[in-house]
Amino acid sequence: MSIIKDKQRNTWRVYLRYKDYDGTQKVHTKRGFKTKKEARAYEDDFKARLSHSCIMSMSSFIALYMADIKPRLKMNTYTSKEYIINRYILPYWGNYQVPDINPVDIMTWQNELLKQGHERTFLKLINGQFNAIMNHAEKYYGLSPNPIRRIQDIGSTKPDKEMNFWTLEEYNQFTAVIDDMYFKNAFDLLYWCGIRKGELLALTPEDFDFEHDTVRINKSIQRIHKQDVVTAPKTRRSVRTLMLPGFLSGQIRDLISGTYKIGNSERLFDITGMTLSRHLKKYAEIAGIKSIRLHDLRHSHVALLINLGYSPYAIAERLGHESIEVTQRYAHLFPSVQKEMAFKLDSLKKEEN
Repeated sequence: MSIIKDKQRNTWRVYLRYKDYDGTQKVHTKRGFKTKKEARAYEDDFKARLSHSCIMSMSSFIALYMADIKPRLKMNTYTSKEYIINRYILPYWGNYQVPDINPVDIMTWQNELLKQGHERTFLKLINGQFNAIMNHAEKYYGLSPNPIRRIQDIGSTKPDKEMNFWTLEEYNQFTAVIDDMYFKNAFDLLYWCGIRKGELLALTPEDFDFEHDTVRINKSIQRIHKQDVVTAPKTRRSVRTLMLPGFLSGQIRDLISGTYKIGNSERLFDITGMTLSRHLKKYAEIAGIKSIRLHDLRHSHVALLINLGYSPYAIAERLGHESIEVTQRYAHLFPSVQKEMAFKLDSLKKEEN
């Protein structure tokens, strides 16, 4: 291995000979380093990668980590990781040597994040991503131990703000002012079925079975690098068949066969989530009701089902969630269940006496 100066360009070049995993002799070169020190650092990182060691800069290890995990992730998941890493991890940790990172360094970084005023759920996401990188270094590249384990987590799975949703009365006020059936049908599917925005935007005519009043959820649209990309649904449980209310099944059938003729496999709602959000805000202002996010229509659907007396398990099946997720996330919307529990416990105690 050697570092050579390119006198004509006044830069440095790394030239490496090495054996591949099967013993094959290979050559690797990298040009354009402004200083010999930069070239030497690259050479050291490359040697570390060959020896499956994490003795390298964090920026080099993150590049290795991303290459390792990319084939195993859905595109939208990988893109989300990439954003978090490039925005909140690389700028701070890029020049650190991986083995030199200690708990005090991590606590200082966490304190900086806390000062930035992020929501608790987002803080947990950033911290979890850093932990995933360090776990990867420990599991596959000899880091021992992962120093983040000695530090208290930051953030929470519980959001800072109270969950927002519309009651049925508010939703009816909202739809009463909608003057475009195309958007009314889109919002009705979100509210009356509880599907995710990406699931709505991926729907095609062939997903509907109007004889049985069902819709098949088996794909999602994700906005990745300013393009709509069809992906698999969020989780395995997200693949599901939903029963449609009869009135809604009729509306969608009319939309497809009447005023909006499209191919069987074409997108029914060929618009962006941003467009839907703008119309949601516009019609909410006209109706004079509180503003909510597009995703809050899914929360509104859950609130409606809870009010109708359905169990967490039944609701989870419709949402494509685990029942425990519904119980934890929407526990505060089950007041009647809590009252019933307290009443039965009180009765039980009185029977003992």
